[in-house]
Amino acid sequence: MMTIGLDIGTTSLCALLLDCETGGVVSVLTRPNTGAAVQDPAAILAACLEMCGALRQKGRIGGLGISGQMHGGLYLDEQGGPLSPLYTWQYGGDARAKTLSRISGYPMARGYGLSTIWQHKEEDALPSGARSFCTIGDYVAMALCGEYVPRMHASLAQSMGMFDMAAGLFDEAALRAAGIPATLLPELVAEGPLGTWDGIPVFCAVGDNQATVFGTLGGNAGALVNIGTGAQVSVCGQNAPTEARPYLYGRTLYVGAALCGGRAFALLRDFFAASAAMMGLQPPADLYERMVEAALKAADEPPLAVDARFCGTREQPARPAGRGARPRRG
Repeated sequence: MMTIGLDIGTTSLCALLLDCETGGVVSVLTRPNTGAAVQDPAAILAACLEMCGALRQKGRIGGLGISGQMHGGLYLDEQGGPLSPLYTWQYGGDARAKTLSRISGYPMARGYGLSTIWQHKEEDALPSGARSFCTIGDYVAMALCGEYVPRMHASLAQSMGMFDMAAGLFDEAALRAAGIPATLLPELVAEGPLGTWDGIPVFCAVGDNQATVFGTLGGNAGALVNIGTGAQVSVCGQNAPTEARPYLYGRTLYVGAALCGGRAFALLRDFFAASAAMMGLQPPADLYERMVEAALKAADEPPLAVDARFCGTREQPARPAGRGARPRRG
């Protein structure tokens, strides 16, 4: 028996075929995703269908799981068709998110689904005929099942903002205070299949953070460090002084999320390149390789304590909490 895993990322789309008996990866397909603040949901769906169709030919498939970029979303009409682009986690402004935080009582950031809806409401730009707003993972899952109404897991609902962790629901009082119609938000569902695609059970989409932790740790306690453009430290199985997120099967995940992770390396590379250009020198094409080589040579020197949160954190997006590296004392 094999399973298809579909990941809808901001910069790329990936479909993986997994052998459930051996745990081995049978095949991996990737497609580029284009756009930063806004993306084309129809193009994303077409690429997902193409990849899943190719993997479908490789044998008996027992299920299809979906994870995807969190915090963003798109508007759908009565037939489940997209009425807008996908507004990603990079959409919107920090100033408006701060205002919404004061109104709702929840820490909101630009790119959160409810921040996007509120911004459009304030700008009188809500799409005419919008019947629902959901994440891209919810949209793809709905479309694969041939349905018209999206359904959402708590891991993605919490990423939209104004989610009451204790109740496991969107906070209706906060929604009213912000003037956001609760009718736009999908029905919340637990883990499990939503329907079928080509006879294959399609499971509800879950947050990429939660999917990564579950794929790495399974049901075990532990911590996972993930460094991409941003960076995350996720702890499962014990309380931690970080953001609490819904996990799977009623559990809670504690996550520290910096908005600048691997991007810090790019910032340093750009600094070196700009410094060389300022002195009339041509930056070398292999600058990244030289940086790695220099770092390895410095391995025996006194260590540095690095806090590269140049862009702040997901919990406090407007306040950078660290600005570089310093020698570690003691």
